[in-house]
Order: sequence, then structure tokens, then C-alpha cells
Amino acid sequence: MYLRSAGGGIEVYASGTALSASVAEHRLPVRGADIWPLYAAADPNARQAVYAWLDGLAAGIEKLYAVKPFDRLIVGGGVSDSAAFWLPALQKRLDLPVTAAKLRGDAGIIGAYYHAVEAERQ
Repeated sequence: MYLRSAGGGIEVYASGTALSASVAEHRLPVRGADIWPLYAAADPNARQAVYAWLDGLAAGIEKLYAVKPFDRLIVGGGVSDSAAFWLPALQKRLDLPVTAAKLRGDAGIIGAYYHAVEAERQ
């Protein structure tokens, strides 16, 4: 299982940085976000790197759920751009609904803008 000790919060598990660390640990000749063509081609080292990242991601989500249970999880940010590759495998690891944000990598900034506008209205 891929569990990094550096850093803090869910970002340790649920981020492109965590994927990049897994790719680097498996000594693949690509950056984290560039692993998907190798993964799609069933490269065994790429598969191991992604599965290790997914194990860590699932563990991080389970830890978050233990602290604050939730009905569903929506993954945004840069990793959501490649959800077609990893989302089905993550859903198999968890016993709760997981989806990728429809706004993909822009979900966070649009949500922040929404909350700023709402705060000004009050």
C-alpha cells in the first residue's frame, strides 16, 4: 500500500503530487500525469504505480470518512481530468459512491468564487 508520511491532509493521498511520487518510486520514465498512456497500454510497472497510488488514495478517503462520514465523494482538481483511467478501480476499493467533478480541474476555483460571491451578498 502506498502511504506517504511527508506533508499532511488528504493531499498526501489524493493529488497529482501523490501520483507523481508513486510514479517516481516505481522508476518510470514519465511524470505523474503522463503515466496514463503507459497504464492504458497495460505496462506492468505503470499498473503497479497506479495501483499503489489508488491503494493510498482509498486509505486516505477511508481515514477522512472515519473522521467525518459523508454520503458521496466528488474528486476535483487535476487528478479528476484522468478519472476515466482510475475512477472504476477506485470505486471497487471503496464502499461509497465516488464521482469526478463535472468541472474537473476548475471545480475548486469555481467553488471558491461562488462562496466569495455568496459571502459578499450577506
